[in-house]
Amino acid sequence: MRRGLSLTVWACTRFQAMLAILILALLTSCSLPPNTPIFASTSRFHAQNVPDGSLRAGEVVHVGTREQVVAGGWAYDVLLAAGIPDSEITDGSVVIVRVFCCGGDNEEATALNVYVPPDEKAGVGDIVEIWSGQMLEQGEPLGPYPNTVTRVLEKGGSAQGACRWSPDNPGLHVRVIFCDWMPSEDWIQQEGLYPVWVNPVAAPTPPTEKT
Repeated sequence: MRRGLSLTVWACTRFQAMLAILILALLTSCSLPPNTPIFASTSRFHAQNVPDGSLRAGEVVHVGTREQVVAGGWAYDVLLAAGIPDSEITDGSVVIVRVFCCGGDNEEATALNVYVPPDEKAGVGDIVEIWSGQMLEQGEPLGPYPNTVTRVLEKGGSAQGACRWSPDNPGLHVRVIFCDWMPSEDWIQQEGLYPVWVNPVAAPTPPTEKT
């Protein structure tokens, strides 16, 4: 499970070492998040706890290399099965995104694998919009299109951006991304154990700003 990837650059601190383990776990397996509404292991590369075809937001915490994705095996197979050409699986084509902040088991357990199309670019700290198609349970055949970055909402380190972690309480572990424009653009906050803001557009494919 934890074999093979050379991530020594991440081992400088305890947090970075834990993140390295998370990266490998995400790229090599399906997982069981604590808030899932079904008693089944579901893919972190597909919809979890959100409506099919919806949009949500998260923060990039790691940008994967092609070597990591290919070595992970499972993530590479997900992309190929979805019809993504091998030539488009490059450095930066897969990122790991957190949807909850900050700290605690929930942040790691609900982190997502997300595909970055060739016409997008996402870096660590960026707030991104993520389209999720349909849930994939462990044992089901690969093929559904993966979580996909549709746009970068804000670059990391933006001093006066419209997006932030909410509620504004650093001591909480269940903070979610909120952007000032979300209510006026038909985004709604889910209730219950997965209170992220979503746009339930029910898009069958990842929407783009060009369409």
